[in-house]
Amino acid sequence: MSQSKSNSDDDDVTEVMYGDAFIFLSRLIDSYSPESAARQVLARKYKDWSYEGEVRLITKSELYPLTHPISRVIVGSRTNPALVSALHLMCSHFGIPLERIVVADGGIYAMGARPMHL
Repeated sequence: MSQSKSNSDDDDVTEVMYGDAFIFLSRLIDSYSPESAARQVLARKYKDWSYEGEVRLITKSELYPLTHPISRVIVGSRTNPALVSALHLMCSHFGIPLERIVVADGGIYAMGARPMHL
């Protein structure tokens, strides 16, 4: 099983692999180091999510130096309201747009996310 990398030379940046089979960590441990096996699991998603074209940052470092500034943060439609409020506070401070994904009959849309009152 090979791991897909993004165009970046950074080993911490990994393109998500999409498929329809479940992956079991217990089966990978015999063939890979624990770190490599964990990366294999963390870099996978079910194929129904492939439209996202997701790239994940998988690192053991506490801080990660970004080569480009964050342009926006997108949260899912079911994200915990407390997390949305915390993200709104941080994003507002740094001038980063915060958007929420909304699922409707006509498709999936990103719209401005406002903090919910807890």
